Amino acid sequence: MRTLWVCAVAGGPFQYAATEPGSTEMGLEEAHRELKIAPDEFDEVAAEVGRTLDFFEVPPAEKGEVLAAFAAHKDEVTTGYQDAH
Repeated sequence: MRTLWVCAVAGGPFQYAATEPGSTEMGLEEAHRELKIAPDEFDEVAAEVGRTLDFFEVPPAEKGEVLAAFAAHKDEVTTGYQDAH
């Protein structure tokens, strides 16, 4: 799912259909809830995505789009951590 999401955000050719938060067991918040991902852990994954995009010489504009789309889901992915604290 992650690969499809990155490809879709970067302009294709693959498509990814997101779900509304809480609408399915496969939504981001439910898929990550039990992992209890802390906000700083999320940020480190985002940084690794950035480093990977740099490695593959993704242009700055496209890199920014991917990282902005990634950051937009921080609350959903860190819900389990937030609930535990």
